[in-house]
Amino acid sequence: MTALFTRRGLLAVGAVVGVGAGVGGASASASAAALAPRPAGPATSDARATAALPLQTDPDRPQRGLFVGREGTVYRAVSTRSVHRMTLVGVGDIGTEGDPAHRFRLEFTADDATRDDIYRLEQDGAVVARLYLGRVTQSARFEAVIDRGIGA
Repeated sequence: MTALFTRRGLLAVGAVVGVGAGVGGASASASAAALAPRPAGPATSDARATAALPLQTDPDRPQRGLFVGREGTVYRAVSTRSVHRMTLVGVGDIGTEGDPAHRFRLEFTADDATRDDIYRLEQDGAVVARLYLGRVTQSARFEAVIDRGIGA
């Protein structure tokens, strides 16, 4: 018997299951340490760099608040095969049930050489999220679907 998978189904499952394990091998605790709040001081008082990334403890469980209002932001997208620049172009809903912070879709633009893959999105050297990004159409638009369901 052959298993059938849809692209949207794989996108949703890829965002939920431990996608970080397949990318770079970094542990969640290492990622959390990299994103922990830094003490204020002359070396870290750059307000622009601090405001660029909201605090997050787990890149494997991104929340909507990390992306809302940041359309136009450019991320460094690193996969096991390549590195690309991806620009966030939209944040949208995927349903009406459940917490919208944990049920949303993201849309990015990238260069034509970008392939469907699991990417580690980085900004200012910090890991923001790990997402499976799949091509939406024949254009260079890519989509990630995050759906951790009710009670996530």
